Parts: sequence; C-alpha cells; structure tokens
Amino acid sequence: MFSVHHKKKSLKHTHKNKLKNIPVETVETFVKNTVKNSKSKKNARSEDFIPKSNDHLRGSTVCILIKGLPLNVKIQKLKKDLCVSPKSINLSKKDGQRSALVMFKSVGDCCEAFDALKGYSYESHSTTVTFVRPRSVVDKENTLTPTCFDYLLDVTNVPFYLTSEDLKNIFPKAEAIIQRCRHDRSFKGSCILSFTSKGDYDEAVNICKENPVEGREMTCAPTTSEVCKALLEELASQSNKHNGNKEGTQLKLFNLPYAITKEELKKSFPQARHIFLPTSKGREPTGIAILTFKTALICKSALEKAKKTEIQGRKLRAEINSLKPNDKKNRKGISSQGKGNKSKFSKDKTGKNRRMKPKIGKLNEGELKLNLD
Repeated sequence: MFSVHHKKKSLKHTHKNKLKNIPVETVETFVKNTVKNSKSKKNARSEDFIPKSNDHLRGSTVCILIKGLPLNVKIQKLKKDLCVSPKSINLSKKDGQRSALVMFKSVGDCCEAFDALKGYSYESHSTTVTFVRPRSVVDKENTLTPTCFDYLLDVTNVPFYLTSEDLKNIFPKAEAIIQRCRHDRSFKGSCILSFTSKGDYDEAVNICKENPVEGREMTCAPTTSEVCKALLEELASQSNKHNGNKEGTQLKLFNLPYAITKEELKKSFPQARHIFLPTSKGREPTGIAILTFKTALICKSALEKAKKTEIQGRKLRAEINSLKPNDKKNRKGISSQGKGNKSKFSKDKTGKNRRMKPKIGKLNEGELKLNLD
C-alpha cells in the first residue's frame, strides 16, 4: 500500500492574493474614517474640558512644579535661584529624577517666579516648569461612616486638588465619601464611595466613565466592606497619632501559662503590633502579657476575643491597660511640690548661679541681724 501525502496550501499566499485584489483607494478611505471616529469620540468625551495649560492656570494657583532635577538637588540652591522667596519646597522622586513642588505666599509671587524660571537649568540639567494646583487637605475628623456597606465603589485617578465638597458635587447621590490621604493629610487621589441603592451605584459608574475631570478619566471598581472598614480605621489611627492620643490601644492579659512565648500569643492575636512579657526580679515569668494594637477599635475587639479564649486549659482574663485619673493627679502633685521650692541661689549678670551674700544690720550695741532673703 502506498500512502499519499497531500500538501497543505500556505495561508500566507492566500492572504497576499486577497490583499492584492483590494484597491488602494478603499484602504486609504478606511484608515481616514477610523482616525476620524477616534477623534470624534475623544472630542465627545471632552466637550467641557478646558486644556490644562500654563496660561489657563496663571493667576489661579500659588504653586509651580519643577521637573527634571537631579537626585542630588539641594533646596538651598533652589531658593537662591528663585527670584522670590517661597513659602515651602517639597521634593519627590520618580524615574530617577527629582521634582520640586514650590508654594508661594501669593499669586503674584508665583507668576513672577514662573516667568523668571523659563529655560531654567540646574547644573546642566534641563528642567520643565509648570503651574499646578496644590493638593487638597482631607478632613479626617468629619469623615462620615457609611450606614450601608452593600454598594461600595473604589474610585481612583481623581485630581489631587479636588475637595470633599467637589466630590460631593460630582457624585451627589453618594451617602459617604472616604478619601485616602498621606501622613500630612494631603489627598492621594482616590476614595471610596458608598450608596444605598443599586441605581445610585450604577449612575456613579457611568459618571466615572463618561464625565472626565479636566481630561482625567476616573477609574472605578467595586470593593468590599472589609477594605472600607480598614480605611476608616487607618484614618482614625492617623488622627490619633496627629493628636498624640494613644489611649486605649494596650491590652493586658492575665492567667497565662508561664511557658508561653510571643509567637504563640501572636497566633492568637495576629493584629498585635507589639507583645511584652514582663518578668519578676528573679527574671521568672509572671503569666502576664501586654499587647499593643494600632487603634482603640482593634484593641476593643481583641478584648472581646480574649474573654472567650483559653490557652493550654487556662481561661484568660483581660483588661484595657490605661493610665488612671488618680495617677495623673498624683503625678501633677509631685511635680507641683518640686516647683514650689525656692532656690537659695540667684543669677548674676553673666547668667551663672551664685550664693546670695547675707546682709548684716545693726540693731543695738552688741546685736547683729542676718537677712538671708
């Protein structure tokens, strides 16, 4: 028997033959139409968009951004190169270069510095100078907590200068707006929106897709209640750090096994940031542990968990470790007693302490009066 092998026709030649039959004029018209359609879509999306140029922002901002600076840039040299003394200079790093955000006291100073920096170069490094709007400040204390966590939307690529009021105007049906911020409370450009109905949620998605803000198309995606609650706790902890309030973040555990280790406690309480096991004078375990958490809310939830926890057959006892008011009063009393003692030394003209000389005065013959005051 002989086997017959059929040769397959190459697809390349068939496609080439088909393309040869298409006239050149039809190809050119097809390309022109696709370009026109893409441009028309962009123009339709940005009908109300005013291009962000230097002329447009002139007179409406007090900040300029200098890009293209070297990594070893020095703020003192930048201040000398500016013809106007700035209010503040913040440096940032991106793609192996530095950028300087310079803020001035007035709009006139900003325009004068921008005109002086045209064609500016820092140690043979060419730079670009543009007007920019400053980042908005997030009000953490007045951030609303959502009542409904069923319809949550995570919005990113938001302009940094938008405030919570601006976001409320863009998304009027949002129940709560939770903005992400830096350690200095400046807006990061992303937020979480909560809605009470599916219709309001879908409307916000369409706003993100069809209504760009100054050419920036905001991106959105659904998120979970865990992410939203974690962001709320982070904002609360940042506000506590800013105010210096760490009250209620430590948990004290009793009736622990003497042989327990920090690793075993970490498994039972994974959110603890620091674990301390105090010992007696003879360096023997005491069965007590002090756990530090990020926020007071996490500490309270750990307290409820500790009341229901048993380790090696021992039921734990727990309480929030805090400074009692009586202790504060006692400390104030001790400090006030120390302040009440008057010194027997006085300062001379040079600022050094010297012992006061006793004043001797005569009362009668043979009697002396000593004044040590």
